[in-house]
Order: sequence, then C-alpha cells, then structure tokens
Amino acid sequence: MEQPELEFTGRFRLVRKVAEGGMATVYEAEQLGAEGFTKRVALKVIHPRYAKRSAFLRAFIDEAKLSANLVHGNIVQIFQLGEVAGDYFIAMEYIQGPTVRQLIDRHRELPHGDGLVFAVLLGTFLGDTGAYLGGRLLGTRKLAPRISPNKTWEGLVAGIIVGTAVVWWYGLSTEWMGGQNGAILGFAVACAAPIGDLLESAVKRDAGTKDAGTLFGAHGGALDRLDAAFFTLVTGYFVWLLLI
Repeated sequence: MEQPELEFTGRFRLVRKVAEGGMATVYEAEQLGAEGFTKRVALKVIHPRYAKRSAFLRAFIDEAKLSANLVHGNIVQIFQLGEVAGDYFIAMEYIQGPTVRQLIDRHRELPHGDGLVFAVLLGTFLGDTGAYLGGRLLGTRKLAPRISPNKTWEGLVAGIIVGTAVVWWYGLSTEWMGGQNGAILGFAVACAAPIGDLLESAVKRDAGTKDAGTLFGAHGGALDRLDAAFFTLVTGYFVWLLLI
C-alpha cells in the first residue's frame, strides 16, 4: 500500500502516527531526497481547524521559530517550518524513546502506581510553592542570576525541605510506601524539580523570551507549568524501582 506523501521542496513519507494532541498530530516520517536519500524525522502537523484561527497558527509558528534558534544536545532540533495547501507542519529531529504519557503509564503499572504518580506530583508542585515562598521571605543569595534572577539558594533549600516533607508525610499515611521510602523519594523529587525549572529558564533566556507560551495567560504556557514535572516523573520512576 502506497504511503501518503506531503509534496513540496523536500518530500516526506508518513510512516506512522505517534500521537495526537489538542492542537496538533505528530507523525514519524521519512524525509525524501535525491538518489534514494532518506532521513527519519518527526512531523508535527497543526489541526486544520486551528490553522484557520490566527492566534493558534501564530503560536504554532512562534514555537517553530523559537525552537529553531536553540541548539543543544538535550533539545530536539527543528529542521523546517512548512506549509502545504494551508496545512502547517514542523519537521524536527526524531528521537526514539518513551513519551511522558508512557512514563506515567509505567508508574501506574507498578504496584500502587496511581499513588506513586500522585506522590511525585505532590512533591513537585508543593516543593515549587515552598521554594517560591522561601525565596520571597528569606532569599538573599542568588542561585543562578544569569539564568533565573529571582531564584535564591534559600528558596532552593526551602523547596527541597517542603518537597521531601510532603512525600514523607504521604508515605507515612500509606501502608505500601512508608515514611522512610517516602523521605527518599521526596528528596529525589525535590532535587530533580529545580533542575527542570532551571533548564527551561536557560532555554527561554537563550531565546530571549519570558514565557514558553500563552496557554495560561500571565502564567505562560504548558512548559512553564510542567518543566519540573518532566524531570521528577522520570526521577521518581527510577528511584522507586530501586526502593521496591
């Protein structure tokens, strides 16, 4: 059966649909070139209904332009922003590996997986709150002034204490986790969270932008709210595997 192609300067053969979200669909594809040249890429195609709405289309285009200027071994590279008959797409580096959804599902497949996901997210978000309040009330020494000027060492310590404490408390309240495992898991999560936060801050500063998006208005985009969780979910999963 012949595979569908997107025709323009540099063709793509769609291999499979990887995932579909609220705004776009991501495909695994092959970029086709002269003399049988092929390169495996990922194509993110905005849904047609959003391509017709200027605000959503502008956000999609801005995402491509912003990401194209970021060159780092830990950041997916953007190859091209294209358009075919009004359908816009981003061609990007294809990386084999689990998605965040698959990581969450793996958590849930573990004994008491739903509770583990809840504990990790509880430590992530309450630890972040503790870091914010600790920094506002006690912060005097800048943590990384060139990357995130408002973060302080005092806020970092407060966030680690709060994040560790809430997961420890959650562990005490459950028979399956226990206080000791809860404290270890909480400490690992509380240490991983600011790494994700600082990495995203570094990316935004390098790109010269304050927020990664506008989904939540003044609070930025989805990445601004979930940057720490990307790190803590992975950390929590592997730490828990070591504990059980």
